[in-house]
Amino acid sequence: MGRVAQGTFLTRGFPILYKENLRRQKFTFTFGHQTILEKGLSLLKYATVSFLFLPAGLNQVTVSQAAADIKQFCLQNAQHDPLMTGVSSSTNPFRPQKVCSFL
Repeated sequence: MGRVAQGTFLTRGFPILYKENLRRQKFTFTFGHQTILEKGLSLLKYATVSFLFLPAGLNQVTVSQAAADIKQFCLQNAQHDPLMTGVSSSTNPFRPQKVCSFL
């Protein structure tokens, strides 16, 4: 292994530098220019974003192809669509109710 500067710990082959604050006797561990916590959070963010892009790579189609597919579906099912053919007044559940004349 190469020469390691004084004040450097080796953990799994990665040099982790520390800085000592003499007044409070705290140690801040750094990984390059980031602390270990910051590095872990950035890796977690990267993993989350990468995970979100996984479904995006599945079966992508262009907008024009999707519009053509929707148009074809609508034309094939137009005879069963009440918005296209209309609803007869006898089977319409939303027609105005007749008033009872016996009262």
